[in-house]
Amino acid sequence: MSREKILCTAVELEQRGHQYYSEHAEKTDNPLARRVLKTLAAQELEHIAVIELLADGDVQRAEREISERGKDVQSEARKVFGCFERDHIAGWELEDRTVYERARQLEIMSVRLYSELADEAEDERERELLLELVEEERGHIESLDNVQYYLQNTEDWLAMDESRRWNWMV
Repeated sequence: MSREKILCTAVELEQRGHQYYSEHAEKTDNPLARRVLKTLAAQELEHIAVIELLADGDVQRAEREISERGKDVQSEARKVFGCFERDHIAGWELEDRTVYERARQLEIMSVRLYSELADEAEDERERELLLELVEEERGHIESLDNVQYYLQNTEDWLAMDESRRWNWMV
């Protein structure tokens, strides 16, 4: 697949992700799920901006775009936990497992695309930016996994090794 085709595919994938996250954020009554999905939706738009700059060959502006990022998923989820009493949080449940599974698939596809682009990049700065996007997408997967596992099986999640979960959620 050509570089241009991969970039187009990446933009389409990020647009699908944004739409998917936005749609499901509006449907959920769970404050944690809503905040995580809204944050992921916003980050997909940020990724589109970076990809479009790279497609135009403007690596310098793409670097600035990445450095000026706002919210990350974990810090946004953490804010939700600070707004509710522990008893209320304990009652949150996983509403629809398929939402997280589909979201995870979208993120995995993004990791693959950005990895392929990074492997083919001739410019070292562009390669580094693409690898940064790979790491952000992996962070999205980790966020989705943490939230899904927490909501699905809180007791097991709490017993999990601290290095594999957001330990501030305890």
